[in-house]
Amino acid sequence: MSEVLGFKIESITSAKQVHGNKVAIVTKDMRGKGAKEQGSALESIDAMVTDTPGILLMIQVADCVPLLFYDPIKKVVGAAHAGWRGTVLQIARHTIDTMARKYRSDPADIYVGIGPSIGPCCYEVGHEVVHEVTKNLNNAKKLIKAENGHTFFDLWEANKQQLIGSGIPSSNIEVAGICTHCNSDTFFSSRAGKGITGRFAAGIMITN
Repeated sequence: MSEVLGFKIESITSAKQVHGNKVAIVTKDMRGKGAKEQGSALESIDAMVTDTPGILLMIQVADCVPLLFYDPIKKVVGAAHAGWRGTVLQIARHTIDTMARKYRSDPADIYVGIGPSIGPCCYEVGHEVVHEVTKNLNNAKKLIKAENGHTFFDLWEANKQQLIGSGIPSSNIEVAGICTHCNSDTFFSSRAGKGITGRFAAGIMITN
């Protein structure tokens, strides 16, 4: 499959995701970590950034939000995994801050893709999530919707607002708008599979 998509499997660097907000700066010697077996993947990491060509930063999701970052000026890319915990812990902001600090990226130059993930139509949450969202995120009332005795959290909008708050122009953000739960025949969905499912990958790489 990697050859069909135009890269070698040895190019992949992946992480053991823990729903946190730690960002790894991926260097040349980290190329291939987690590519063929999970044991060598980066420990306790939910976002990665690099300016090294030939490294494909790969995250794995099944309802959580995949975020892909690209700075065409500094030639820097990033990938982040944002479930509700990562979103509340502001993984998107931490990724942008790391790109700015390490590579001097200007947030105004960064493009971000918000990939397929569970949508506000299907992401029903309980009191714990509502409490954490209300405590930690701005405009929480716009992110939480109560309907017929059920409460839903909009992960797409929460991450988009976080990106805009970090200086990313709204015109530089593209939201796929594809709900993995609604489209579980195409994408893995933990909710649709009742916790028993696979993962699909999202990745980004500088080619030259």
